[in-house]
This record gives sequence, structure tokens and C-alpha cells, in this order.
Amino acid sequence: MDYGAFSRQAASMKFLVPYLVPRGSVQFALHYLLWMIFIISLYLLQKFFFDGGLEYGYVQPLRTVFVIASPCLIIGLTLVAKLEAQKEEISRLSRTDVLTGLLNRGAMDAVLANELPNLPGCLLLIDIDHFKSVNDDFGHAAGDECLRAAARFLRRVLPEDAELARWGGEEFVVLVRRQQVSEVAPFANRLAKGVSLPITGRNGPIRITFSIGVANLSEVGPVDALLKLADTRLYFAKSWGRAQWVGPEAEPLEP
Repeated sequence: MDYGAFSRQAASMKFLVPYLVPRGSVQFALHYLLWMIFIISLYLLQKFFFDGGLEYGYVQPLRTVFVIASPCLIIGLTLVAKLEAQKEEISRLSRTDVLTGLLNRGAMDAVLANELPNLPGCLLLIDIDHFKSVNDDFGHAAGDECLRAAARFLRRVLPEDAELARWGGEEFVVLVRRQQVSEVAPFANRLAKGVSLPITGRNGPIRITFSIGVANLSEVGPVDALLKLADTRLYFAKSWGRAQWVGPEAEPLEP
């Protein structure tokens, strides 16, 4: 079987899927019923308007074709819809970090490569402070919960149109559209202060903070250079005491 040809044919029929493809057994029955109504209507049209004169002309062959083709068409479109759904799910999973549900590094690389050249805004490189201590003191399950809690907190604080990804380990990358560093200060300050975890230590709930390096997209051209600049500022944010953000105005010197 030529699966490539089948895929191309399926793609050409995609525009029909939202209208014709059944979603479950009830929809399947409804669609089949509609086909039968159409066929019966065709028969009645021939019977009453043409007085049976076209019984063996055009109507009879058409009716036969529709009777045979209707279930085949519905089943075929159902298979096309399932293939499309599986393809979309595979694509989504390939772009998603399994633990946090955020974009993964590969997906964020693609976003930056495609959008960065023509996009005003800024980039944030975020690191969870003392993440290793959470892992060491409470175990890796607590570390995973820490990452999930951090992801939820970042989603809640950041603008809705911001692109957020887990960059690796305890690092996150954020692309904020149409805002310069001076405009992100309010939520950058809130991010740096951190969030309490659903983990209780000796002195109550554990709280994590964030160190953040921020760079305007217009500061440097290539994506790698921009990430390196944000990483340098993240390094200084951690060196200067953590729980803070450093942007272009800081012009840090070697500590």
C-alpha cells in the first residue's frame, strides 16, 4: 500500500473533515441517517416529479452509487480524521516538556529562529534558586513538583501571549512580545520573589525564588548571542544574591 499517496489524498480532503467526519457513534449514526435521507429524497424526486420515467435513466444509477458509497465515504473520512488527530498529537508531544507541560527546548529554538528577526520584545532566562537543595533535602519527587509549581507560577504571572519553555534542568526561557525591558519590570520583580511550594519543611512550606537575566531582542542579532547575553545577566543576578533580575541597564562588572 502506498501510504504516501494515501496521506496526500487525505490532506487534500482535510477541508471536508470538520463538516462530514463523525465524532463518535452518535455522530456516525446521524451522518449515515443524513445520507439515507438524501437518497430517499432523490428517489421521491424521481418518483413524483418525473413519474418514474427516469427510473432507469440517471436517478437509479445515482441512487445505487450513493447507497454503496455513503458508508464507505463516512468510514474513510473517519479514518482521515483519526490520522490527522494522531499527527497533531505526535506534533504536540514532540514540542512539549513532559514534566511541566511547557514548550521544550527544541520547540523554543524554533520559535526564536522563526520570530526573533522581526519581533520587538525581550527575552528572559530564568533559573530556580537553590533547586539542588530541594532535590537533596526532599528527594527527586519533590524536585519534580518544584518544577511543576514553578511552571504554573510562571504561566500565571507572565503575559498571556508570552512564549514559555523549560530550557533544561531548572532553567526556563520566556519570549515576551512587544515589550522592552523597562516594561517587564513589574512582573520580573514578582517572578524574582518566587512562590511557595506544596512541600512542607521544618519551618513550614518551602518557598523558591528566581534569578533572571533579561535582554532586549534589539540588543544583539543572532539567537545564540541573545541567549548568551541573557545568560551572562542571569549569572550576575545569582552572583549578587539571587532572587532578582538583571537587565541591560545594570552593566554588571565581574564580581
